[in-house]
Amino acid sequence: MIDSLLKITEAALSIWDNKRKTKYLEAVFDLKEKIADEKLKDNDRDDAAIDYWERQLFLLADLCATEIKRSKTEDM
Repeated sequence: MIDSLLKITEAALSIWDNKRKTKYLEAVFDLKEKIADEKLKDNDRDDAAIDYWERQLFLLADLCATEIKRSKTEDM
């Protein structure tokens, strides 16, 4: 489920014509990298950290959707 949300968010950001898209894309990639690195750990894997970063991704996706919708209405 998280993978689908990430794909949709990344696709939306990639076609969003706004200077802030780079900031959001970098934040998404940073969180994805943290999650992937933590999941690769064998013995010291911190599932609480993974859950936290995944929640951050959900919040970021929601923020991106709001920003994209707002920018479209500003252009009208």
